[in-house]
Amino acid sequence: VSAGWLELQSASCSRGIRFVRRPKVILPDRSAVASRLKNQFGAVPPAAQPLSSLPASDRALLVSRINVSTVLATTTIVQAIIKVASNESLSVDAPNTTEPAVVLSDLGNVAAAVVQVVAPSQAAAELNLTLPTKTYASSVLKIDRMASDGSVVSHEPIVFTLYTTDLSLQVMAVLVFSDGSTQAQDIRNQGGTVTRLVPGAFNVTMTHTSTFVGYVPNCTDGELNGDETGLDCGGSCQPCPSPSPSPSSSSSSTSPSSPGPSPNPSSNTSSPSPSSPSTSSPSPSSNTSSSSPSQSPDSKFSPSPNSSPLLPLDTAAAPANSPGLAIVLVVVLLLSLLLS
Repeated sequence: VSAGWLELQSASCSRGIRFVRRPKVILPDRSAVASRLKNQFGAVPPAAQPLSSLPASDRALLVSRINVSTVLATTTIVQAIIKVASNESLSVDAPNTTEPAVVLSDLGNVAAAVVQVVAPSQAAAELNLTLPTKTYASSVLKIDRMASDGSVVSHEPIVFTLYTTDLSLQVMAVLVFSDGSTQAQDIRNQGGTVTRLVPGAFNVTMTHTSTFVGYVPNCTDGELNGDETGLDCGGSCQPCPSPSPSPSSSSSSTSPSSPGPSPNPSSNTSSPSPSSPSTSSPSPSSNTSSSSPSQSPDSKFSPSPNSSPLLPLDTAAAPANSPGLAIVLVVVLLLSLLLS
């Protein structure tokens, strides 16, 4: 995790963002934290309740006294009172360790924030939050934000990086408890995203204030989470099955492309119609007319059985045993006899 932290710190500095890691003030218990907050800021942000439960006058006093970010900690919870600056990324450690739990990259257009970090096993005791049964991969992160007048700001974009000690983890899902709710939802269903940056670090974007916790998704939990594209499939899970074609689509794919009745299967074996002309033995009249040396002035317009420009069909391309072609040839032959 420390290696990933240093890599992100270097990337932040290259973008002109100051990377800040405030030292923790270690206190023996929660009551000592509350006493310190009361003396320094005049008000104590509630741990197990949303910041909106604090009276508006107390929130206004709290914001007015935050001149610099302060981090207080016990063995089970870390509480950071943050003076928000647009050019700072603030790192907050996990409880009872020097490893970072979160780096707050962008807290939005707000004046101050109260951030609390606890281990998942301490969520119920410290935050009055019952987590569903999952394999958790990060600390629980509770974020509240305020404007300069102390009003609570919830629906403002936020960007931060969650850390995990599992450096081999490729995909991490994040649960959110929105606006003080105790019902968890996957962050993707709330308009958020989770992206792996470096081993042990995942970038999280969200559209509003929540309580967050990262966990390890699996391909059999019956939930659309992680990088799945379908329920327990796609992404790093097995490929999603292809949709079965509907009966209408399968029948339309086998039907002929042009409308009309199906050809008679016996038409290829049936004998030619007696009325259809023989192509091997032309009629005497047609031979006489074609061999006559003299022609009338209108003879160049007289149709001949073999003159293709007058045929409505391409006789070379059409099959010889077509009934329609036989009729056309009979008509042309009769016209030729009449005109000659």
